Amino acid sequence: MISDGPCGEISMLRLWAIVLLAAGSLYLLVSGAAAVQRVAFGEGLLPLETLEVEPDAVREVSSIGTVVAQTTVDPFYERTVQVSNILIMDVGASSFKEASATARTALERHGWVKSAEPITDHISMESPEWAFTSLSIAPIQDLAGWGADVPDSVMESPRADAYVLIDMTPLQ
Repeated sequence: MISDGPCGEISMLRLWAIVLLAAGSLYLLVSGAAAVQRVAFGEGLLPLETLEVEPDAVREVSSIGTVVAQTTVDPFYERTVQVSNILIMDVGASSFKEASATARTALERHGWVKSAEPITDHISMESPEWAFTSLSIAPIQDLAGWGADVPDSVMESPRADAYVLIDMTPLQ
């Protein structure tokens, strides 16, 4: 027997019951968390749709210059994962303003057209060939707002002020 202080003793059976109860509670906690994760990511009650940019559209846009870095961001909203392709590109310009104009002109040769008037330094474009994709051209400093990972060497490059950030986002 194990002493329970001045009130008496706890039997081994009672001790095992406490241990099993604690283990069962831990199991329920872990399995409950796994179930929540499955539901949140579409494996349970909520259907999940993933939207992605056509690989050929990414190749087309990549062809307008040198891709210095490439990554994706995949925010989850309303039961949908929207995978956006982020390209950091060098189009051979000496400043962002020149690079932005160069990128826009090169994309127009591929059939892309402006879809809205520029907001600050951003240019929005769309293509009849890639009907479910929008594209924006922005300075690479805007990358921080996307939460995307790009090597520091790209952001700190002497040419960084002449790079463009091209965000390709799939649409429904």
